[in-house]
Amino acid sequence: MGGARDCNVRCSREQTRRVYRGVRTGGGPGGPWPPQCCRGGGPGPPFNLSLIMYWLFLINVPSHALAVFPPPDLSALLFKFKHFYDTVVVLKSSKVSCDPPVLARQRQVPRRLDDGAPQHSFSSVEEYYRKEYFEAIDTVKGDLHRRFQQENFLFIRSVEALLIDSANGKNISLSPRFKKLYKNDIDMDKLIIHLEALQDVVRSAHLDNIAIKQVTRVNTLCDIFNNQPCLKTIFTEIHTLLRLYLTIPVTTASAERSFSALKRIKTYLRNTMTQERLNHCMLLHMHHEKTDELDLVHVAREFVSVCERRKNFFGNF
Repeated sequence: MGGARDCNVRCSREQTRRVYRGVRTGGGPGGPWPPQCCRGGGPGPPFNLSLIMYWLFLINVPSHALAVFPPPDLSALLFKFKHFYDTVVVLKSSKVSCDPPVLARQRQVPRRLDDGAPQHSFSSVEEYYRKEYFEAIDTVKGDLHRRFQQENFLFIRSVEALLIDSANGKNISLSPRFKKLYKNDIDMDKLIIHLEALQDVVRSAHLDNIAIKQVTRVNTLCDIFNNQPCLKTIFTEIHTLLRLYLTIPVTTASAERSFSALKRIKTYLRNTMTQERLNHCMLLHMHHEKTDELDLVHVAREFVSVCERRKNFFGNF
């Protein structure tokens, strides 16, 4: 029992890290699915935990990567329960030393809520997990529909479609909401002229010595502008629109993580720090995956080389 429990804990941690990496990179869950056991060859975390992890991946996938695509159709998964159950439980249960799934003890309904009707009971473990499976699929479908049909998210999709359609030479038009929202940031007349000329820029551009036939992602436009810095000064309105689009907060996850990290950053000993320093510390903490890649020796050399006084004080690195 203890070994099987420890194995499930290790598998759950590893699969959670794998799903988290897939979410951050915008890819899939990151490996074979259903998840495998850490001992090799067997099922990984418990059946319902596998469904929960896959549900978290679908809900938290970066929205910008799916903005121009419709939500995935999960109806086909409803007919694959038997295959999923056999793969996770039946076919591989003999390859690892873990307990087979069993039905939980049925709880009695509180007397104040009992109306005398007989309680529903499942005849088998498979029937119970069938209910769990269908409930998870229904939850995923509902959450995906609500997420992709939000009013603000539809506006983000329209901005992305505006950039991609103009790059592909399609007819474009600016919505009243777009004009009202960005009237102080973008010259609409100049933007229309720049968007009409964007197709010619894309046709003449090359990425890694490969001609671009069709633009399907905004990242392609960003690469073109980064490879040719002069375009940022020629097509100023498109450059401004790209910057506004890339800085639109699609989710509140970063803000929520910052509140959780605030108590770790602003400790008792740092209580007198200024707001500017607090912002800098929060940015370093929130984007630690980027700061971990920094060469501290190079940063120190750049800091020291600013003036002669620092060179005399710190010396050479």
